[in-house]
Amino acid sequence: MRCRGLVGVVLAVGFLTAGAAEAAAGTRAWQAVELAPASGDWGSSATDIDEQGIAVGYSSGEASLEAHRAVRWDRDGRAVDLGTLGGERAAANAIGPRGVVVGHSQTADGQWRATRWGSRGATDLGVLPGATDSVATDIGADGTIAGSSGTAQRRLAVRWNSGRITALDAVPGSDIHWVVGVNDVGIVYGGASSPTGTQAVVWNYAGRATVLRSLGGNNDIITDMNRSGVAIGQSNGRPVRWGCDGTVTELATPRGKGFAAGITDDGAVAGRAEVADFTQHAVKWDQQGAITDLGPLPGSLHSVAADLNRSGTVIGWGGEGSASWAMVWAGNAETLPALAGTRDSRATAITDSGYVLGEAAVVSGVPRAVLWR
Repeated sequence: MRCRGLVGVVLAVGFLTAGAAEAAAGTRAWQAVELAPASGDWGSSATDIDEQGIAVGYSSGEASLEAHRAVRWDRDGRAVDLGTLGGERAAANAIGPRGVVVGHSQTADGQWRATRWGSRGATDLGVLPGATDSVATDIGADGTIAGSSGTAQRRLAVRWNSGRITALDAVPGSDIHWVVGVNDVGIVYGGASSPTGTQAVVWNYAGRATVLRSLGGNNDIITDMNRSGVAIGQSNGRPVRWGCDGTVTELATPRGKGFAAGITDDGAVAGRAEVADFTQHAVKWDQQGAITDLGPLPGSLHSVAADLNRSGTVIGWGGEGSASWAMVWAGNAETLPALAGTRDSRATAITDSGYVLGEAAVVSGVPRAVLWR
């Protein structure tokens, strides 16, 4: 892969305080918007959001929390059922340029097919020869769609360009491959599993696979990649950053354990780090690898950072015991407002324009997608 604008990483050994690392920001008057299920459904889950605040995901029926109807919500929470390929169920996984949505849905005979929803409705993206199903996981800024296709015994990562499906290279010794996402210039990233463990994998424009280097062990996970091809995730329980040439650098933590969850185009990273036995804090690493402990709310123990945007705002959740609440760090830690009648909220994604996506549970335990704006 060609590397553009890769920042060198220098590890830091100490924590900075959030107040010293960032200028304090004024408190924003956040509003929680319910992303309700499709008509007749029970729960809702959101999977992606664009810069205009348009979210996608799925709603579930009362008998199961599994995907039932693919849904798109506007920023006021109005839901549109995207439909299926003739079957009963569907799920939207990502939204891309010009509002194109990708995911998977059932055909009239119950088969799952990768699906593209555009101005002409649902389009079947097809399967690889010999495969029984396919799923579209993500769509990039350039319109590249990626996902997987295969059987229960063997799955390959795939890419769709102009609606044509292409298998990406298999990793030797692995029968199951999956896609996590596509970066803004069409590089696909995901993983491969074998009887000995999982590997983090990147596929270039030609479909060739690169297994990213490991810190040791047999459990590497890639979670995000920026426009320059710099990836992050976890290797053997430790947070890592991979350069676009596949080299691996451990991100500093107090106890050598953590997880990197989101990366910006300039190389800042958000995630979590273990700070004491059974205690984890949301953290942020700068482009040189210096770590900032974002901390939990006063009086609580735990916090987790799930994503950050280019302005440096970090989102995630905090908790105490079995309870959790959605949080934002923009100079200081604060909770996001609760959706009426819900509990146990989590914020999972933030756009550069400042929309936050997440989830909550109503008192009965039913999941409900939430947009904070």
